[in-house]
Amino acid sequence: MFDELKVRPSERHLPIAVTVAGWLLIVATVCLAVRIIWEMTFLTWKSGPQMVGFSLAHGYAAPLILSPFLLSIWLLLSLIILCIWKIKRYSIARSAFVVVLASVGALGVLSIPQSFFDWIFVGRLAHSPRASELFVHAAEEGEKGVVRGMLQQGVPVDARDARDNTALHTAAASGETAIAELLIEHHAPINALNLYGDSPLVIANRAHQSAIQRLLVQHGGQVIEGDEEQRDRATAEFVRRISER
Repeated sequence: MFDELKVRPSERHLPIAVTVAGWLLIVATVCLAVRIIWEMTFLTWKSGPQMVGFSLAHGYAAPLILSPFLLSIWLLLSLIILCIWKIKRYSIARSAFVVVLASVGALGVLSIPQSFFDWIFVGRLAHSPRASELFVHAAEEGEKGVVRGMLQQGVPVDARDARDNTALHTAAASGETAIAELLIEHHAPINALNLYGDSPLVIANRAHQSAIQRLLVQHGGQVIEGDEEQRDRATAEFVRRISER
């Protein structure tokens, strides 16, 4: 019995420096994830669509942006070490698996897309002071469930963003045929003009979205395009609207 205890291999632990580095990167990645989720939820509900991470990249916490990349490298190297130990049939300490799983969890949380939060909190989007912009943005991003949910929550189908684009304008630009069909089913104005005097069909033509073009034409879409003078006025008006915010 005592001989067996002597030859039994001890548990393998990741080096202390590696473990400490892993936990530090996990904490940094979680902090980054919390910040980004805040931007994708509370800040978005309050101020409208965000360039997520833009302000962070230009602030004092910019180094946090490197943490997921460094953590991914750390995770890859740690997995290689664990695989080698497994192949050699070493006994691996539970703490090594814990830190690896924690790193996977941190990276997983960070990878949750904006569309998930928009769908989960569609009611908050619909009752946001920026609901119109969020609705138009959701159509542009192809978030059909969010568009449908916001319509059910009472957001007007002809809601407009700061450029007076309707959701049909942005769906046409992005080639989101399914969303365009949904909007038309809810009686979206086919020939609504944005701030530049352009109809959705013009937007679809410029973006070379043939399927959207055919759909709009089938429902009475017309080529209505603003002139240069109107575009100049529209640009000035858009800048004024943004500055007022």
